[in-house]
Amino acid sequence: MGKLLKHYRRKKFFYHFFLRKSPRNGAIFGLGWSLFFTILFPVFLWLLAPVILRLNFDNIWELIISAILILLPGLPIFYGIMVLAYAYNSMLRNTGFPKWFRDFSSCGALFHGIGGFFVMTALARKKRWWLAALSLASFIIGGVNLLVVYDFVILQYSPYNMWIAFWIGICALIIAIIGLPDKHKLKRYCFLPLAATILLICCLRIYNAKLNSDIWRSRMEISQMLGRSIELSDFWERQNQGFPLNAEPLSSLIRHEDGAESLDVLHTQAEREKMWEEYQKNHPEFLKALNEFVKLPVQSIRHDYTDDILAGMTLPELKPFRTAARALALRMAANADKPQIVRECNAGMIKIRDWCLVDFAIIPRLVAISIENIRLNALAIPLAAETFRTDEWPELLGTPPEWGKALADSMGDEVTIFESLYNMITQLNSLETKSETIKINLMHKTVHKQIPLLMVIHFQHDYLFALNEYKKLELFLNLAGSSAMERKRLAEMDEDSASKNLYFISKMVIPRYERLHMWRGEVEDSRRMLEIAIAVMEYRKQHGKLPESLDFLPQKPLDSIDGNPICYEQGELEIMDQDKQVQKRHGFRLFLPYNRGGKLITAGIDAKINLTVLCKPFAK
Repeated sequence: MGKLLKHYRRKKFFYHFFLRKSPRNGAIFGLGWSLFFTILFPVFLWLLAPVILRLNFDNIWELIISAILILLPGLPIFYGIMVLAYAYNSMLRNTGFPKWFRDFSSCGALFHGIGGFFVMTALARKKRWWLAALSLASFIIGGVNLLVVYDFVILQYSPYNMWIAFWIGICALIIAIIGLPDKHKLKRYCFLPLAATILLICCLRIYNAKLNSDIWRSRMEISQMLGRSIELSDFWERQNQGFPLNAEPLSSLIRHEDGAESLDVLHTQAEREKMWEEYQKNHPEFLKALNEFVKLPVQSIRHDYTDDILAGMTLPELKPFRTAARALALRMAANADKPQIVRECNAGMIKIRDWCLVDFAIIPRLVAISIENIRLNALAIPLAAETFRTDEWPELLGTPPEWGKALADSMGDEVTIFESLYNMITQLNSLETKSETIKINLMHKTVHKQIPLLMVIHFQHDYLFALNEYKKLELFLNLAGSSAMERKRLAEMDEDSASKNLYFISKMVIPRYERLHMWRGEVEDSRRMLEIAIAVMEYRKQHGKLPESLDFLPQKPLDSIDGNPICYEQGELEIMDQDKQVQKRHGFRLFLPYNRGGKLITAGIDAKINLTVLCKPFAK
């Protein structure tokens, strides 16, 4: 008797727990419950991700723990599916359908469209035709959505419209279920999970709209700071107005570029002349294209579109530009005593530098800095040869670019790149691209199948974090009256916040941009050192010897990095020859007092930023 009582209690608990008594109440409760926890499921996984990633997967027990942690958030969803499955099965119990059909109806709990079909059959047997029509509508809507998601049907059907259709189908199904004949009263508590789901979605939609407004406002602030638009549509309009990559002579410059040979400027005039002669012989097509290219006016470049996000856009012109600058520097060095050739090469490097400055994104600006450093170092050779008078040097140096403004402007392009990546992941309407394939397949599959609204909201927070970082970078890149090191510290990315909040797009796309302040400071120091070198050579001409120190200057020259004095050494200098051997040559060197690791140094041969001028000593 006790055993039977125990079995009865178990059965009673089972019927109560899975709402077996009333199929109508069970279906409404199970549907609402499974929807609610399905929406929350990715959040649970997201919160558990840091714990799971810290586990050692070589350990079997930790592997089991990670599997349990992954499955744990799915248990409430499984419960809702089970309640709904039992409800569908019970609906068909007294309708005359065979047992296999009733058992198969439990599959309707996995997808509401299939559930609509079985509810329709139950209502049709009861001759509730208009309610059966609603179930049929739910079945059709769910089926179309499923076919579109998995590419069985291609429709111009935006993800947002798909989302609306999904909820129309759910509402039609719920109304049909309510109309099912049932011996038991409709219980109010069965609607609680559904009400919680609707409330959650409304709150999420409102918050989603607020975050979209915040993103729009932040983008407008960045546009105002830059004085230009950063929208994708405006980017494509600017691209269409650029110089085509496949137009001559740029296409030949790209096609004939060969960076295999070293173009390092050597220390002796004979070595330079020999190397330039060999380069002319080996690369006539590249030099011909280069001579034609430097005659063009500076303009932006139209890049090829490859059906990809902007972060994946190739910039094939940058390597040829750098090689072209090095080739011009070699020609200048080989003809250091010929003023006209030096002027031509200098003007050519300035023009290539300026092409990079009007190019797209941050990388071309960094190449522009590299080209400027090549030019400034190359000018040290005609300076040592005393090819020009002191009053001619300002014209050769030219007006320096506003590096802070150029780098800050490139942040606008980086925001556009970030937007294209963000849109690819989260956009609910369509991507602003030229590819219909991306619009239909990628957005339907990725957004609505893989990234629910809660995840979109997380990515919106990620985007807002990135926009604030970009604004900070723009602000400090244009900041005057402070050292590069100070600007770098102020502009450092909030790594702790990014890691804590799992802003992985920001961590992936935004590298250590604060390093831009250092590169800006270094190129400014390279120019400052050349200006000092011109003053040193003028002193040498007037006094017949190199100055012992830089005390003859009206002000003590300080570097842009951290405000330290620029170092100076003269006499027999240590230099590295082509074979990486240390030699000694007469001249002077200006350098910054730190190496790549930030360690203070006293010998300029180890300096990352230095300007070495080799000149013959005056005869005594």
